[in-house]
Amino acid sequence: DPAIVFGVSTIVFTFIWYMDPSFITGISMFLVAVCVLDYIVPFVSPMVFPEANWNATKEKEFNQACSNIELAKSTVFETVTSLKRLKKTNPWLYVAVVTVGLSTLAWLGKQMHNLLLLYFIVLFITAIPGLVHHGLAKRGLSYFERFTKKAK
Repeated sequence: DPAIVFGVSTIVFTFIWYMDPSFITGISMFLVAVCVLDYIVPFVSPMVFPEANWNATKEKEFNQACSNIELAKSTVFETVTSLKRLKKTNPWLYVAVVTVGLSTLAWLGKQMHNLLLLYFIVLFITAIPGLVHHGLAKRGLSYFERFTKKAK
């Protein structure tokens, strides 16, 4: 459910904003959280998700979630492959696209707080599986490919 993912992301980023840790402190807090979760999850998960409640429907949902994760991974690799292909076939367009993209990101970083920018990036990344599922990512990618073909 997108509302749960966005809600959890918002809570985590609000906590980070409120704590306002330095970089090293933030990394340490993140690694402590990973360590604690690594220890707690095996004990808590059987209580929250008892094996008796596991059925074919939940197995199907689990497989769908795994497929969505794999699809997101494939989308990232396809994007990188497309950029590599663009670099080989049309280096001037590649330089222009990367320069404009990174310059826009630098400008956005100057205009807003880095944590807010990171929050929006995380929300976008977590929305990618839904965008792919509803076909919006393919539509955007096809538009980008048509644009690059016209530029040749």
